[in-house]
Amino acid sequence: MHCRVKVKVVKVRPKVVVNAPQGAQGNSGPIGPIGPKGATGAQGIPGPQGPIGLRGATGAQGIPGPQGLQGIPGIQGPVGPAGALGAVGPVGPVGPVGPVGAVGATGPAGPVGAGISDFLSVFRADPGTGTDTVPGNSPITLTGVLANVGGAFTFVPPSSTITINETGSYLISFSIHNQGDADFNLTVNGTPITPVPFTGNGGGPISAEVIVTVTTVPTTIQLVNANATPAQLHNNLNTTVTILKLTP
Repeated sequence: MHCRVKVKVVKVRPKVVVNAPQGAQGNSGPIGPIGPKGATGAQGIPGPQGPIGLRGATGAQGIPGPQGLQGIPGIQGPVGPAGALGAVGPVGPVGPVGPVGAVGATGPAGPVGAGISDFLSVFRADPGTGTDTVPGNSPITLTGVLANVGGAFTFVPPSSTITINETGSYLISFSIHNQGDADFNLTVNGTPITPVPFTGNGGGPISAEVIVTVTTVPTTIQLVNANATPAQLHNNLNTTVTILKLTP
């Protein structure tokens, strides 16, 4: 920065020497001290704003360049994690009925179900006319089989004895069509099961139902004339015996 220095000019009249030769130039005197800083002048008035220049014209849009070549496909990335299980879709329509398959092999026999699995039905028939006689103190001989199911019974007609081969409880029912008065015992292993015999008068018949429990096998069953005198039965079918096994 330059400081303004006020210099006082003193006019000195030169001493004129006529026709004298010019002497050599003297040495410059020392520089005087810097004078004090002058006062700051007043700020000038701003000039008027120049006019706004006109906007230049918009340049024309450039023509797009040609499409570049397709790049080489990148390496396939790793398989991402499995997404969440989606909602169950609606039930589809029922398909047509398929062909009937081949018949499968027969399975093993299942266990014996509840209910009656063993039963026996036998009878006596006399083809004669008039009267069928049972001797005194003798059992009725049974001559035919209607049914024998299961392994609980043995009976081969004609025979007066039914054999029970399995322990358990049995329902025994019988019917005897007598002509005159008659008395018969139902015996188990030769012993009557009731203290008095089953009785039928001249109109008959003698019938009963009892349940016996068999604890030892084999056990025999008979219908025995309880009197020493012969019993007179009707001819044709006159006696039936049915036995059902109720429990093991």
